Amino acid sequence: MAGFNVPSYTTNNISIGPGVLFLGAAGATPTVDVGAVRGGEVTISREKLDIDQGFPAQSIVSYAIEEEVTLAITAIEWDFTHLAQALGAGTATGQTQFDFGGSPSFTEVALKYQHRMAAGSTIDIDIWTANGSGEMAIPFGDDVQEFNFTFNALNSTIDWASNTLASDASLFQIRRVD
Repeated sequence: MAGFNVPSYTTNNISIGPGVLFLGAAGATPTVDVGAVRGGEVTISREKLDIDQGFPAQSIVSYAIEEEVTLAITAIEWDFTHLAQALGAGTATGQTQFDFGGSPSFTEVALKYQHRMAAGSTIDIDIWTANGSGEMAIPFGDDVQEFNFTFNALNSTIDWASNTLASDASLFQIRRVD
């Protein structure tokens, strides 16, 4: 007899562990692996506006008035180029120097986060255009230094192959590749 309160499930849909973050210039498929990461998190949020009518007021329709997609990664390798990309500004001179300060603009990047599932499929998250959050703490202590990179998706009209994106697909795409 089957166990009590055990739902039906598909083990191929279960997965654990981090993924690989690829960074590149906005407008092109990112191919540069940022190296060792402890994990990543995609946050998707929609701010909702409810339109009420009547007395007592009752909601009759809702609209999204803001959409936001962020990708946060905890990297553990010192790489000045990736620091500049995550901050959205700064100049890396190889791996020997990082200069920062005084630029009012944010550099745009393309992001791909790829997570391999235990059963072999990948979950690919493509963020067509993004910029760094502009904030980073670099801790020095007894543990491995961690670099928290947070990127915010920006509206894009085309994907990396220059295909026109639908108006409701302009921030990112998640796909499972079997």
